[in-house]
Formats: sequence, C-alpha cells, structure tokens
Amino acid sequence: MRASAGLLRLLGPDDPTTLNAMFNLARTLLHLREWDRAHDLLIPVLRKRKRFFGPNHPDTLMTRNELGVLYCERRQNLAIAERLVTNVLEARKVVLGEEHAYTLWSVNDLSKVLCERGRGPEAAKMLKDILPVVTRTLGDKHVGMTMTKGNLAKAYVNSGMWVEAEQILTQVLKATPTEHPDWVHTISGYVFVQIQLQRWRDAEKNCMTVLELVRRKKVLAKDNPRIIVIAEQLAHIYLATGRSSESKTLRAEFSAMYKGFADKLYRVVPEGVGNPYR
Repeated sequence: MRASAGLLRLLGPDDPTTLNAMFNLARTLLHLREWDRAHDLLIPVLRKRKRFFGPNHPDTLMTRNELGVLYCERRQNLAIAERLVTNVLEARKVVLGEEHAYTLWSVNDLSKVLCERGRGPEAAKMLKDILPVVTRTLGDKHVGMTMTKGNLAKAYVNSGMWVEAEQILTQVLKATPTEHPDWVHTISGYVFVQIQLQRWRDAEKNCMTVLELVRRKKVLAKDNPRIIVIAEQLAHIYLATGRSSESKTLRAEFSAMYKGFADKLYRVVPEGVGNPYR
C-alpha cells in the first residue's frame, strides 16, 4: 500500500509502474476479501490500461480478468463476470496462444464463474479438456496442475459427481505437502465428499488428522476458518453416527463454531455441512 502511494506521488497516476503497483494492491485486497477497495482500484487501472495500451494488451487483459474474478468472488454480477472472463479467454487465445499459461489460467477462472452459476458439468468438461495441455506444457507437479485439478474437483462437487470428485482430490492430496497452506482446504473438500458418500470412518479419520496437527503442532489457530470447517464436519459425523456427547465435547473445544463466527467463515460453511467449495 505504501509502495502504491509512493509511486503515485513520485511518478503520477498514469505511469505504468504506478498502474502495476495499483493492480497488485487490488489483487492483494481481493484475496483479503476487501472487495470494495479492490474494485475501486481495478476500475481506474482498467480504464487507463485500455487507453494507453489497447483493449487486448496482456496487462489490460489481466485487469479485466481480475475484475471478473472479483465479481465471481462476491457472487454478484455473475453474468458480467462470465462475459469478462470469457472475453479475456478468447483474446488470450489469439494474443498469447491457446496453450499459454495465462490462457489456461483464464479457463480455470471461467470454470469458477460457471460453478457459481450452477453449470458444474460445463465447467468440468472445459477443465478436463485442458488437463493434457497442462501436463504437456507445465508438468504434473506444477502448481497450475494442482489448481486445475482442484477446480475440477469443485466442478464435480457442483455437479454432484462425488466419486469423480473423490478421485481427483486423492490426486491433489498426494501432490500437496501437509505443511502447504492449501492442504487443509483440500482435505476439507475431501472430507465433504466422503460425507456425501457416507464414508463416515474415513471422513472422521481425516478430520482427526487435521485436528491433531492443530493440537500438537499448532499449524493453524483453532479459530481459523478452515479449521472451524473441519470441526464442523467432524461434529456432523459424530451426530450422524449417534455420538452426540462427542459432538458436544467438540463444540466446547472449538467454541468458535457456534459463537458468532459466521462472518469469519465467509463462504466456507454455507447451507449444508462444511462445504469448502461455496
């Protein structure tokens, strides 16, 4: 934030370096879920990049894509989000090529928008179509492959294709170290799918693995939103298997589950039990 303000003062609002700093700050704010502030930065950056560089310059396309992602994250203006990301995808195919990493990234982003619009099968097909390209151009162990498989799992969940989702998430978990920040989110998705398949024992074992890491190694705080999702899932498993006393004990340990932390959980615990894909 200080860098953006400093460049604005030293170089002016129209300098490409200033616009880069503003764009990077907007992306950071988006990930922090400060959507209004991110939007207020993206709009002027987009206007200026279009004016200075043209509508199909890579930097302009990146800004348009990010604006579409922001609308998707807010779950507002989804038709506009789809139009923005689709247009960026088509432009990137022409400007960068169909197998460029940014083009593949747009496919992933479009799949998220389609899932939000209830079109999971369509999202799944487009992601399956690019898997061979990602393998050939980036490799099976590249973060882009993990991202694509994670979004494919989300599309399968959105489509109610639980077995397919479980198969993909198994692959993602094998490729993700337990110390990686995304591991907890991935295993939470895995547990969610196992709950739908009523694989109670496996789901419980996975929940306990995460919570033991929290208790012993303190990898994340007990009131971390992703840990609360795991605790919520385990409480549901206890209730579903007739163990209400264990569910009460868990509630006492993870009191954030039931004491006004809904705002902190944002989209990770929606209607339904611990669905990290909403």
